[in-house]
Amino acid sequence: MLTFVEWPYILAITLAVGVVIFALRHRITRIPGMRGVQPLDVMVLVLWWSMSALAFQTWMHAGIVNLWIMFFLWGMALILLQAFIGGHFEVRRFLKSWWIIIKWATVLAYLVVVILVLVINK
Repeated sequence: MLTFVEWPYILAITLAVGVVIFALRHRITRIPGMRGVQPLDVMVLVLWWSMSALAFQTWMHAGIVNLWIMFFLWGMALILLQAFIGGHFEVRRFLKSWWIIIKWATVLAYLVVVILVLVINK
């Protein structure tokens, strides 16, 4: 999990990878099958790694598993919402909605973890 890297360097690595991904966003969309992919979609994996490493170094607990369980439960709720309230279920619509929820929840959770790490390690 690269926990041997100190937390300030983890933040720097995450920022550097984010800058590279955002700088190469036009090249990424030229790859076949990656047309609708946004840079933040790719950054979710980096944010998961960074959030897990920061949490493990600060609290000795990798909270990423709890986040994945939350995403699973949100997916189940979204399926029930689409199927019973909407009257029909579309896989493409579900996956797109679910990924948007995952993406923004990850960004929000990452910001909370970073703020807590900065406050604790002040």
